[in-house]
Amino acid sequence: MSGYRWRAMIKTVPSNGPEEVFDLKTLLTDGNGPLRCIPRYQDLADEHETLNRTLRRVEFGMRPEVRMHFEIMTMADQAHLATIVERLMRPDYDVQLSLDQGLTYRSVVLSRIPDPQALRGKTIAGAELELGLRCKSPIDRIPALLSEPDGQAQMLANEGLDAWSAGSPVSWTRHQTNGTVVEDTAQERSGVSCAKCEISAGGPVVGLSQPVSLVSPGLWAEVGVYMKAAVAETNAFGIRVRNDTQSKDISSDAETWATNQFGLTGNLSTAYELKSLRFRIDPSFNAGDAYTVHLNLLGSIGLIAYLDDAYLLYPVLPPEVARW
Repeated sequence: MSGYRWRAMIKTVPSNGPEEVFDLKTLLTDGNGPLRCIPRYQDLADEHETLNRTLRRVEFGMRPEVRMHFEIMTMADQAHLATIVERLMRPDYDVQLSLDQGLTYRSVVLSRIPDPQALRGKTIAGAELELGLRCKSPIDRIPALLSEPDGQAQMLANEGLDAWSAGSPVSWTRHQTNGTVVEDTAQERSGVSCAKCEISAGGPVVGLSQPVSLVSPGLWAEVGVYMKAAVAETNAFGIRVRNDTQSKDISSDAETWATNQFGLTGNLSTAYELKSLRFRIDPSFNAGDAYTVHLNLLGSIGLIAYLDDAYLLYPVLPPEVARW
């Protein structure tokens, strides 16, 4: 990947009532949100000179500030910015800004009112506005732009498929309607064992599944597993992430959830390859929804494949979006 982008979202939290999230990319008709986001970090430090003129500094961190420039041709959209500014000026609202699609929210105050100016000198063309926000609290360090978030966790248990009991991998459910899933101690990628899956009848009900917890709708996660086949085959596997509560699966576009979908399908070679999908949890889902990760074979009768070193990382950075 080359370059990066910002994905601005503003959350308004009243002291009494439901919060509201403004996704500026989808909320505004023109420009897919702000045309420019310009963050800067104000250094918070005290400086003094000692008697021998040595400079001493006491650091208190950095205060993030952001300027967002908008060009609005659909004038009804300006009402959304007016609502945000109105809530920034009210003491009964906590307004929070994210530039990384909801991964990191910071409470902010208004530093520049977006007073509308004629777009390119012509009011008939629309308006340009600049909104300035300053974070209430300082931060200790500036995160690397494309670094993964602090607190990222592996959500799968027995991810290396090394622990087995009574013929089944611990924490996993085997699906053997159209074949078999057994332990193999000769073809593992790492550790002491892997799962050997073989299709003996038609249908994709061969593989493994595990329930997982994804508690923050709107954030991103990444699922992956290393796979190989005894003989290379096309259209041989499928990874499904299902919201069991909503009866919906993540689609191949990584953001849409629908029924009976595989988020990722593809070919298998005779060497272990990582098969992975970074996907977004639908913001409309509930925090208590139940999910299941399914790792399936989709190939022809007689296909033998090996699965090892699965993972589900959560949360992860949205694709091409920078941290702040």
